[in-house]
Amino acid sequence: MSSQESLELRYQSGGEDQRVLLADKLLIGRNPGCSIVLAENSVSSKHAAVVAKGDRWFIADLDSSNGIIVDGNKVKQLQLKAGVQFRIGSTAFQVSPVQSGSGSSRSSSTSSKRIGAKPSAGGDIVIQRSKIENVDSGGSIALQTLVFIGILGALFYSSFDLLSNLAEDPNAMEVAGDLFSGAGAFESEASVASLVSIPASVDLLIESGDSASQGESWLEATGEPVTDGSMRLAWNEPFSVEAGQGVLVTASMKSVGYDRFGISVRWAETSDPNSPVISEDFAVVRPRSGWSRIALESPAAVDDGFAVATISVVGLSDRSTRGAISVDQWIAKIIDMEKSDAIVLASQSDQQQVSLLLDDRGVGQVTKGRLEMISDLRMALGTANGQWKWGQILPLRKEPYVVGEDDSFRMGFELAEAGESAVVQQFVRAQTQRIDLSWTLQRAVPATFTFRIKNKRLGLGLSGFSSGIAVASGLQDGQVDFMGDEFALGEGSQQVVLSMNKPARWSGFTDSAGDLIVTVDHGLVEAGGVVDLAISASSAREQENLDRVILQLGQLIDERRFGEASVALASAREQLGWREDLESRLAVFSERISQEVDAIQSQLAAVQEDIRRFPGSPAEGFLVEICEDAQLRFTGLAVESQASRILQEIRGQSDREEEKSQLNKVQTILSLASEAAEASRGELARFYYQYVINTSPGTPAAAEAEQGLKIVEAKGI
Repeated sequence: MSSQESLELRYQSGGEDQRVLLADKLLIGRNPGCSIVLAENSVSSKHAAVVAKGDRWFIADLDSSNGIIVDGNKVKQLQLKAGVQFRIGSTAFQVSPVQSGSGSSRSSSTSSKRIGAKPSAGGDIVIQRSKIENVDSGGSIALQTLVFIGILGALFYSSFDLLSNLAEDPNAMEVAGDLFSGAGAFESEASVASLVSIPASVDLLIESGDSASQGESWLEATGEPVTDGSMRLAWNEPFSVEAGQGVLVTASMKSVGYDRFGISVRWAETSDPNSPVISEDFAVVRPRSGWSRIALESPAAVDDGFAVATISVVGLSDRSTRGAISVDQWIAKIIDMEKSDAIVLASQSDQQQVSLLLDDRGVGQVTKGRLEMISDLRMALGTANGQWKWGQILPLRKEPYVVGEDDSFRMGFELAEAGESAVVQQFVRAQTQRIDLSWTLQRAVPATFTFRIKNKRLGLGLSGFSSGIAVASGLQDGQVDFMGDEFALGEGSQQVVLSMNKPARWSGFTDSAGDLIVTVDHGLVEAGGVVDLAISASSAREQENLDRVILQLGQLIDERRFGEASVALASAREQLGWREDLESRLAVFSERISQEVDAIQSQLAAVQEDIRRFPGSPAEGFLVEICEDAQLRFTGLAVESQASRILQEIRGQSDREEEKSQLNKVQTILSLASEAAEASRGELARFYYQYVINTSPGTPAAAEAEQGLKIVEAKGI
């Protein structure tokens, strides 16, 4: 930018006039590290950034709370020309040309500084692609949008400053190494000459106006699709890309009349138009009001050597009606395709384990054992009022993940979906029985998270819960819809549970492949708000049940009620036997019961041996006490039966002794009766005989006494 074109910002601070020369990447905000510091609460820490774009200047809002105000309206971006005025917080700014020689004559109260441009750390725009093999040149475009888009969450690390990185390149206006770029890529008629349209009847026109996403002009392409339902605008210069590299393409686009629109990269072996097409990658979205930011990352389709890429924008329609596609800020660059290592987390319980794999875009796959239970888990923006959640092209940019000292992981990225956009920070950490995820959004937006359950896993069954009460079971007409805080897929050893700290709307539909696409709607999440998710191998209710069993067992053992504890153990094994961690949790109680049983059996054997060796030993009374105690404490166990048998034997022996004593007594009385009869003492004889009859009825002694009475009567004594 020449000195005649130099501009400066004029504003007041502390009652004095301030002037700051416009410089690329100049930051305005409350943070002391900003180029212009505005110390007021209505100003965000990094509120806005000035960016040079060719020979023009722009100021861009950095997702601040209160925005940039122009004539009472909030704007996201503003071109800075002489005379332009805007306000940030309560501070009014005016753009003015720098007067010749003014730089040396400014007072000490005037601030003027040029900020050097830094390499952009947040400029990469990354997207998962959908690959279609063996697509002939000009042939059918069977587009499938399989998009992986971030999951992530958020606890703040002091070293993390995603907003600062985004500030360095707030709108990805220029990227070093662009294959084509500019102040919007369509600021001149020359851009149209670089395009080839299919069909050839497409009308191409450069439009101008304030509604351009970048710059002041954009390309308008209008026409009917060909027989395969597509309209294509191809860049007429193919690009040779080495194996191990790829092409990263970004564009601002909008459409009317087409069902979907986006970007494609078609790979061939040579630049010859007749060279066979190896493969083609696509990134497409459904139309919405306003411009959509679209990105496609496509690797060279060869293992060695070079492949040739042809880049296109495409529109798709099931109808033959005429439609229009608008394109602006079309940027492409060759990139290395080395991916960051995936993040692998597993709950720290070896027995009750669930695992989460996050790719370098933060897309999650949840596994239990060797089974992939949940696929494509990610954060999304907007409300769950349609099926648009699958196929959006995000994230627009991302930062590499950071590992915390506690083995947690943190990511950051920018989402733009369903007309909403926000910077998101993510936090993920493995706990003992679960994996915790959280997403923090840096501006107030409606938020959801989504995931896929593949058709072959739906046979495991699914259910929904609210505060532990079942509110959904299985699919109804291929859909699921409930309000709750927990979603369970499968049962027993094949179960994964997603749970939240507050209720949300869970809704899902089956797609054409029979997979279930689930969206969890949180409604509006305030700036700085957090969405939490816990992934576990079993539900919180089942965990509570097990904890309850553990507590009950502890109480029973403390009270030495080992029989009841054994029953509780058996019940836990029957109800929760599928849990891989069950035996490790119950082992201490099983061992304690076994030890107590061994101890009482050893004691019983020792006392019985003493009694056998020393007849008449007083230990028999102790043995009775032991057995009676065992009957109470070991109810239902074998030792209870053993104690009962010993008591029965002891009591049987006592009965026999008593019976023998009674028999001797009766024989003595019968002898006395016989002696009285012989001595003619009839009354005494009758007394003895009657006593035996009364006390031993039905016995041989009673029969003998009755015979004796008859003899006495016969003698008449």
